[in-house]
Amino acid sequence: MANKIIRASTEDMQRLVQKIYDRFGNVQNTSDSNKAVASAGKLSTERTITLTGDVSGSVAFDGSKNISVTVSVVDDSHNHTIANVDGLQAKLDNLTMDSDGSISDSD
Repeated sequence: MANKIIRASTEDMQRLVQKIYDRFGNVQNTSDSNKAVASAGKLSTERTITLTGDVSGSVAFDGSKNISVTVSVVDDSHNHTIANVDGLQAKLDNLTMDSDGSISDSD
């Protein structure tokens, strides 16, 4: 095909560019292995997010909405000791039992 010189007004060129954009303007918003998309409402492939180790849980995620994961903690996988909780021992030391059996804070 031979090259041709086309003469057009600025307005004609603007209209042509607008028509091209209207038809193909979202082409750059597609992905391939070398390009990320500008935005997406949903992943093309749903993923499962899985927690492992001393906790377990999983949830399917496709990017179309927020997710929450229900988590289970493995029995005896960690310690609940007074020393592990900042200030707990001091607070407990300040508690007193009244004659009627109620507990009060002496602070």
